[in-house]
Amino acid sequence: VLARRIAAREEADLFTEFCQWLPTAAVMAALGLPHEDTARVQVWCRGGLTHLGGHHHELDARLRPHLDRRRAHPGTDLLSVLCGAEIDGRPLSDEAVCGLVGSLLGGGGEATALAFASFLANLLDDPQQLAVVRERRALIPAAWAESLRRDPPAPVVLRRAVRRV
Repeated sequence: VLARRIAAREEADLFTEFCQWLPTAAVMAALGLPHEDTARVQVWCRGGLTHLGGHHHELDARLRPHLDRRRAHPGTDLLSVLCGAEIDGRPLSDEAVCGLVGSLLGGGGEATALAFASFLANLLDDPQQLAVVRERRALIPAAWAESLRRDPPAPVVLRRAVRRV
């Protein structure tokens, strides 16, 4: 769907129209939320968790009917799993589920979009590597890992010693 939106055009902003859109659309699909809501949620998520926090009342209001339906008739989506989850024998509150959904939508979207944009830029900047990856799709995970190593979306890398130093 995303690729078809821009494929016929001569120019496209891959970051805005593809890289930023994809993480939100993927989380919305995993949660089993309506595709029609993706554009609105994506705007709320643009600034990460801080920006999304300013829209939490709108997000909560949007989620409540879905929570009620999932609690009454669970499906196989992630929202149903969250609605059926328990802590100490008690179901998660609506507030807790809404908070988790907000974290999923806002927490990783920006970093994922930046990582995906770097991945595409690295391949588009090196037509030879792009041709290799196109021909040998099994190399995509290695190309992704190399792109993350070369251009991490968050330039802070925490390391932990595996043995006492």
